Amino acid sequence: MGQENIVSIRGLTHDFGEVVALRDLNLEIPGGVTGLVGANGAGKTTMLRLLLGLLHPTSGKIEVLGHDPETEPLQVRSVMGYMPEGACLPSDQTAADFVSYAA
Repeated sequence: MGQENIVSIRGLTHDFGEVVALRDLNLEIPGGVTGLVGANGAGKTTMLRLLLGLLHPTSGKIEVLGHDPETEPLQVRSVMGYMPEGACLPSDQTAADFVSYAA
């Protein structure tokens, strides 16, 4: 995994029981990349949640700016933002509660 990339992913797999969201993903994102595009159900949101340390991989390795989101989630979240599309707040939480949780 190299420091020249913002994100390096090797052999990343994540499943939700029987549903496999990502299977053996290998990806390097160099500096300057600003977006992620793909079909619904392609695993984009799952990958972003893994990058932020909100989910943990079933297998594989992730590095974000030199940090492992599984063991250093706060370091990753301090340098990476996430803006979900559409409504994302649980109905029983205020915006402040959600920001506190995400931080």
